[in-house]
Amino acid sequence: MRIEKLKPRDRLCKLMFDEVSLSTNLTYSRSTDKIIGFEDLGSLGRNKNYANHALVFMIQGISSGWKQPIAYYFVKDSIKSIKLKLIIKEIISKLNMAGAKVICTVCDQASSNVKALRLLKEESNVEYKEPYFKVNSKKIVCLYDSPHLLKSLRNALLKYMIYYDETKKAKFMYLRQAYQFDSTRRFQTLHKIREPFLYVNRYRLLKMKVSIAAKTLSASMAAALETLIDSKENIPSEAIETAFFVKEANDLFDSFNSTGINMRNNHCNPKLRCALTKKSGHFDFWNKMEKKKNRKLEIL
Repeated sequence: MRIEKLKPRDRLCKLMFDEVSLSTNLTYSRSTDKIIGFEDLGSLGRNKNYANHALVFMIQGISSGWKQPIAYYFVKDSIKSIKLKLIIKEIISKLNMAGAKVICTVCDQASSNVKALRLLKEESNVEYKEPYFKVNSKKIVCLYDSPHLLKSLRNALLKYMIYYDETKKAKFMYLRQAYQFDSTRRFQTLHKIREPFLYVNRYRLLKMKVSIAAKTLSASMAAALETLIDSKENIPSEAIETAFFVKEANDLFDSFNSTGINMRNNHCNPKLRCALTKKSGHFDFWNKMEKKKNRKLEIL
């Protein structure tokens, strides 16, 4: 792909990066006359540590959706935040010189990523609460990928009771109760839920899957809770607060996880399950959610 041949609008892109696990192995490369498999951070140098992860960078177009892997580095366990900061700056600078226009970064909430972004903000003299840093005086917005955020929210609800709207609280135990009652019914609402989905701490692979977190914190789960409360099942009325929390989590995920203008279906919020436009309901919804960000956690 040749960036200089793209239209100015199509040059807008996001920089995505993540670490993937590798098997430790050493291989000789004749073309470079090097042993491949040690920790290698490019311009930051190599060392004798055996690499067991690869840090991979990719860019994707904002308006046209093209994708291009651009760099990878071999690391042991996880890259140091200070080095990640330098690599991010180097890559963005080179991409901009090549004609691309990087406007944001996307990554998960690994501690090295969070700290590297904080260091970039500090170096840019940007307040911590602001969602951007600067490279060559240009703003780069920091985004965490929504699937990872959804899993983090589900994991927090597993461990804590979450207070929101000052006095309302959400508890994961009500989701388990809803499933138990629903599974005994002839016509089930939660037919996509399986019992292990609600006990993911026992199943590491299930805990990693975004689809399971999405099915757990779903509009269907919120509807099942509300129905069971209204039908006077053995679920206390306060569980409606958990139902509202789950529905808002579902809507937030929909609002962050849509691309097409008409990407809608009957199970999703029609105002949010589409790409952001001037006429979509995203801004009103996000402003509403912004007022609820000060939430408290209480260990169960």
